[in-house]
Amino acid sequence: MKLSGEALMGKRDYGLDPDMVGRICDEVATVHDMGVQVCLVIGAGNIFRGMSSSAEGIERTSADYMGML
Repeated sequence: MKLSGEALMGKRDYGLDPDMVGRICDEVATVHDMGVQVCLVIGAGNIFRGMSSSAEGIERTSADYMGML
């Protein structure tokens, strides 16, 4: 399952919302407890792009690719 950085932000403008992360963790744990193997891919391109000092001078597409790595 791919979790986007935007999903992890919850209602915040940037960063991670601890309540949202906790809720997602609880839901994944519930599925795992049912015997389902779970693989998570965490996206964070929006977090990388939000760090303006780090993203300064980097083209948008390059920043997108860096966020996917």
